[in-house]
Amino acid sequence: MLDSFFLDGIRKGQESLREALCIGIKNGIPLPAMSQAAAYIDAFRGVPAGANLIQAQRDCFGAHTYERIDRDGIFHHDWGQDHE
Repeated sequence: MLDSFFLDGIRKGQESLREALCIGIKNGIPLPAMSQAAAYIDAFRGVPAGANLIQAQRDCFGAHTYERIDRDGIFHHDWGQDHE
């Protein structure tokens, strides 16, 4: 997928893919394969998404700790102190 052949195709077709998804969603048409394709492309862009939220939830509800992208180390936050 990181080959220039595929990257060029993705760059050329990504906007059209998203426009087609918007039209389908506005008209109540399920497009699971197309929406998953867009999500797959987004995952490859390197934008941090759901994993950091999952880490925070696990730490909040079970003190599992989390890692940060701006610092080395493993962290734990006392989530309850924010609401006192």
